[in-house]
Amino acid sequence: ADSGPAARVLHVLNQDVADLTVQLPLIEVLCNPALRPRHWEEVQAIINSVTAQEEMTLGQLKHLEVHHCLEQLAEVSEGAKRESRLEKMLTKMQQEWDS
Repeated sequence: ADSGPAARVLHVLNQDVADLTVQLPLIEVLCNPALRPRHWEEVQAIINSVTAQEEMTLGQLKHLEVHHCLEQLAEVSEGAKRESRLEKMLTKMQQEWDS
């Protein structure tokens, strides 16, 4: 096997793509605009994050191995979406009743 610079670069790129493939579902779940502070508290409890930071990098999430909690995090994110839809429906009904 060739161990020249091109092979090393290819290996690093392949690893980066593999890492991103693992992280993409997590990014989708955590970038949900419907997540409110109460949901973020649930997220922190799930990942056992003692360091409550407003912003976490992908590297920090990878280090914490948060991808192992993806199913639980997805449930919180889906719940936030459902709550947001219900809130919008309620607001619409209130506006209709007020007019």
